[in-house]
Amino acid sequence: MRDILLDTDTHDLVVSDNDLQFCSDNDEIAQSIKQELLFFEGEWYLNINLGIPYFDKVLIKAPRSEVVNHVFKEAIRGVEGVLSILDYSMEFDPDERKSTVRFEVTTIYDDVLSGAVEI
Repeated sequence: MRDILLDTDTHDLVVSDNDLQFCSDNDEIAQSIKQELLFFEGEWYLNINLGIPYFDKVLIKAPRSEVVNHVFKEAIRGVEGVLSILDYSMEFDPDERKSTVRFEVTTIYDDVLSGAVEI
């Protein structure tokens, strides 16, 4: 699998020597997981059903953690190349008003991929 490489901080396309850069294998899977977790339902006008239902289940008053965790886990499981989730956690920082989703998954490349996404 191969995808256009995005900058991990700005999410802009990475260009070097006037050429788009690409990522593959586990790097592509890690990038796809991050994209899935940051993709709001209704964000893409061609299919408003794609994405995380942030406004319905996450960014609401008193969200239920088991519902939020289920939504995020399903998004991770749905990424092409992910076979299973070995470990998952979500931490909320009330001062910064941010959550961090940490995951460890097995991939189709017989590797274990670990990562974290700030939401």
